[in-house]
Formats: sequence, C-alpha cells, structure tokens
Amino acid sequence: MIVYRRIHEILPIFTFFWILSCDASDFTGCWVFLDKNSSYTLNLTQDNGKISGHYCFINSGGNRIDCDKKSSTISGVLDGDASVISFGGSGEGRLKFLEGKISLIVTNSQPFDDFNMHIPKLILVKKIMDVLIE
Repeated sequence: MIVYRRIHEILPIFTFFWILSCDASDFTGCWVFLDKNSSYTLNLTQDNGKISGHYCFINSGGNRIDCDKKSSTISGVLDGDASVISFGGSGEGRLKFLEGKISLIVTNSQPFDDFNMHIPKLILVKKIMDVLIE
C-alpha cells in the first residue's frame, strides 16, 4: 500500500517534467493547408534557434502559383515558442504552435500583393511529415 501511494505521489511530478522535456515546438517537417481553391505548403527545418526552408503557395484555383525553390525561401529565428520568418527576403510572417498545427500569420504580404496573389492573413497548416519533401 505504501508503494502504491508513493507512485501516485511521484507520477504527476514525473509526468510534469517529462512533458517539459518534450520538444513540442519543433517546426521541422512538411506542413500543409488544402482546400478546393488553394494549397499552402511549408517545408521547414529548425536548427540551433533558426528556421529555414521553402514554401509553395497555390491559390485562385491554380491561377496563382508561388513555388520556385530558388526564390520561395523561408528563413527566420525562434522567438520563444514562435518564429519570426521572412518569405524570399521581403515578405514577413510569424509561426506559432496552435493545437497541433502551426498558425502562419502573414505580417507583410507585399511580395504576394505585387504578384497579384491574395494570401490570407492567417493560415493554419497541419504537419503531414516529420521529414522534408524534396
């Protein structure tokens, strides 16, 4: 009976520290949002406090595509449990974990606007792979 009581006293403490040790904010992987008219894909790598990768944005039923590996790049830095990112060096956004997904908040959509491509201010992407799609 004493052992049973001890385990129940220690288990919540152990669980708390185990949860803290899990890396719930690793952005590495392939993240996607799809609907009937658009798709937004982020291939991200998180390494030593930095974010890098590529994006592929397709909208207007495929009439607007921004998916070039040379210019459709993402770079950024971690900021707590979020990341401040740059799209192709001129657009800006913020990534943050939200209920098992990443919220992408576009804070500067100028490169997309210049391309006459409407990008939502908030895009929720879901992880489909832990590895990058090449």
